[in-house]
Amino acid sequence: MTSIVFLVPRATTSWDRDRWGFRILAAKGIDAGAIDLSVVLGTRAQTGASNAVDFRPKDLEELSRFVQSAASSSVFIDYVRGISGPDLRSAPVFKALRDALAVYYVVAAGSLPSPPSAPGRLLRAATRPARAARHVAGLVGRAVAERFGGYIPPFKVFGPPAPAVTAFSARYRIPADRLIPTHSLDYDGLFRSEGGAPVIAPSCVFIDDGLAGHPDFDAPGRASAKPTEYFETLRRVFDRVEAATGYPVIIAAHPRSEALRPEFVGGREVIRGRTADAVAASVLVIGHASTALGFAALGRKPIILLGGRHVADAGLTSAVNGMSTALGVPVIDPDDAEALAALSPDLSLIPTEQYAKYVAQHVRPSDAPVASLWEVIAEHAVEDVRLRRGGDK
Repeated sequence: MTSIVFLVPRATTSWDRDRWGFRILAAKGIDAGAIDLSVVLGTRAQTGASNAVDFRPKDLEELSRFVQSAASSSVFIDYVRGISGPDLRSAPVFKALRDALAVYYVVAAGSLPSPPSAPGRLLRAATRPARAARHVAGLVGRAVAERFGGYIPPFKVFGPPAPAVTAFSARYRIPADRLIPTHSLDYDGLFRSEGGAPVIAPSCVFIDDGLAGHPDFDAPGRASAKPTEYFETLRRVFDRVEAATGYPVIIAAHPRSEALRPEFVGGREVIRGRTADAVAASVLVIGHASTALGFAALGRKPIILLGGRHVADAGLTSAVNGMSTALGVPVIDPDDAEALAALSPDLSLIPTEQYAKYVAQHVRPSDAPVASLWEVIAEHAVEDVRLRRGGDK
């Protein structure tokens, strides 16, 4: 039996396992599981207790023994570094894969657009020297890990042909026939949708990035937004949007954050697990830099992005600007009272060509199979394990 083993920096959740297609993989005869690497990576204090579902090795030696024992029948999927390349902390994990001659994939099906190149970025970096220093240290660490740490690039990369994926494959000389086109993880959710949910009325939809409460923002160089100040900012934006459009604002909450509740956003409706449905019914989409904005591009919905101090603190300014450039949509600073007062969205203005390009590069490339991403990965995993064994059945 072929196994697929997800390498993750924390304990998985039921949402992770659904998003990563565990049920689909099981239906294809694949035994799916996860290795929680929080102890090996030294991040246990941040990630919390084991969930009693994942395997959490107590040290690198235990991880290496597991990889050696599983390599002949398994494909590993890297959710530790992905297309970022290695760092000094993760390099021993990749060395363990290399020493075991293990096959591993990267699923790059949620890549953000690359930030625009501009002199202003250097100026902004100069105003945040600590962040700039961490960036330089990260580049140096990656180079050292590549040269001396035992890093080996993934055998295959799955996902849309985003510029970041193209750059990664060029850096590590991954052959074109090992870049497997698939649609995005967000789009893959449509294959898992069971339907039958209540109809959502036309509205303006805010796609929550989880700036207040998302665990990914509790990391060096990032800071979760202060809930009181952030939600106050959102309320001002929503009030203005409702006044300008005549439609109510509803919030599509981030699935990994429970912080955003109706009472924090003026009693407005907060929905969970139905972002695609809400966007499909919307007249306007508001957000920061969520990959779920791809649903708005698919549905040709007008988009407004929010920048400002909360986004900067979370380390998302470049991501928001990159999304703005890729989609051809405006960014406003919600703390700029004059700009907010002048906000009057044109609900008929759709940058069709840029939306189409974004969809092709980040959501649904034309050559992607009409099937779940995980069905595609399952087929490749079975074949690659067979070939690793020397072609035996």
